[in-house]
Amino acid sequence: MRLLPGLTLVGLFSFSSCMNDGGPCEAGFDHKLYGCKTYPVLTVDTSMKDWFKFDSAATFCMKNDSGRIHCWVAQGGWEFDTLLHDVYRRDDYQRCGIATCHDEAYFQSYSISFSSTESPLSIRLGVKKNFTEEISDSTAVMNLGDIRTVRINYGLHSYKKADFPAAESLQQLGKTNYGFIAHSSLVLHGISFSDVFEITGPVDSPTEIQACYFTKTQGLVGFKLQSGELWRLD
Repeated sequence: MRLLPGLTLVGLFSFSSCMNDGGPCEAGFDHKLYGCKTYPVLTVDTSMKDWFKFDSAATFCMKNDSGRIHCWVAQGGWEFDTLLHDVYRRDDYQRCGIATCHDEAYFQSYSISFSSTESPLSIRLGVKKNFTEEISDSTAVMNLGDIRTVRINYGLHSYKKADFPAAESLQQLGKTNYGFIAHSSLVLHGISFSDVFEITGPVDSPTEIQACYFTKTQGLVGFKLQSGELWRLD
């Protein structure tokens, strides 16, 4: 068999496989599937910040096992943010490869941030869309619920951040690796808190945080480090 200049047996096989079904591959085939959706901004219910009764002048303090106290000060007030997220991936197996695209949605969030001169931890409390898995149904995307959250960053290392949903039921957590325990009362360092929701992080989490504790009336009332050190609202 005589090959054209520059055409190997592998190249010939690839070329001939794309010649089936009526000719060579389309010029400029880029593996992109067109026609996917971009949803409008999905807004959050700002009234859900009711668990976190803070404003731009807020300060709260936590005490640890040994009696040490750290305080966090609000860095401005409540702020909106909007980020673009992939909500569903579409693949189309075409003659000359897989064409892919992603349905996208703009998710709004509403949060307030706190920092401390005494602790390397920064804390952000807020409300965001409760998105835990891919969704292919447009109605489900547009009707995504909201959930309260706390993000705790360890210093300047973004990979050491912990995002904990302030859920009030196991169902709210969806398909995640978080654990949920509802306590009618819970004592943290000698202080009793009523109706506490304990959220434990994924076992393989690289963050410094093991668990967070919430109530509907006081918001974040405590958190536990991976070392076992417990901090509770002072």
